[in-house]
Amino acid sequence: MKKKNVSSMHVLSVLLVLGFAVLNAPSAHAQIACPEFTVSLRFGSVDGATRGQVSLLQKYLAQDTSIYPEGLVTGYFGRLTENAVKAWQMRYGVLVDGKATGFFGPLTRAKVQEVCLAAQVTMNIDTVVANNGVFDKNSFQTIQLQQLILRIRAIDRDYVFEIPGEGVSVSIPQGATRDVEIGSLGIGTHQFICGAGCGGTITVESASDEDTN
Repeated sequence: MKKKNVSSMHVLSVLLVLGFAVLNAPSAHAQIACPEFTVSLRFGSVDGATRGQVSLLQKYLAQDTSIYPEGLVTGYFGRLTENAVKAWQMRYGVLVDGKATGFFGPLTRAKVQEVCLAAQVTMNIDTVVANNGVFDKNSFQTIQLQQLILRIRAIDRDYVFEIPGEGVSVSIPQGATRDVEIGSLGIGTHQFICGAGCGGTITVESASDEDTN
């Protein structure tokens, strides 16, 4: 009987541990893409003193398992959270004297917002075939906050895609496909060239204009 009771206690302990792990595991559907952090956080910070900011940080970090593989949302800023912050700082270059500190202060909070805003920029991918010295499309449109990517495939020879005065110049060897990222052009129409007798336009419209159409 005694042995049976010990076995039952062991099973109960395992179930409790598993239940704790499930409750604290990060949700695959909970995306905290652009959280708003209002206070600095450091080792020892807790939810009660930060209005839930520690848990918010942990949920944000847990979205990337390479940054925060444990993914625990405990409301306590311990060593695991500190290590995750250091990994995030290393990835995005938020360093002090070349080192990640693990302190989630103004510099790191500002970088989080910068990364979030960049992630909100949408992409527009347009496929282009270059053959017989010309592109099969010579007019493209995009809007502010939208990154235009021209996926150019060169069929018969080498091509060069250039936007004069904008620092955009990409070589496309014969038989290859290259992605040309265009994301910093001002509002208006811009000329591009792709060789002798080959060229076209890229028109960038205001995002507000797009909303009213």
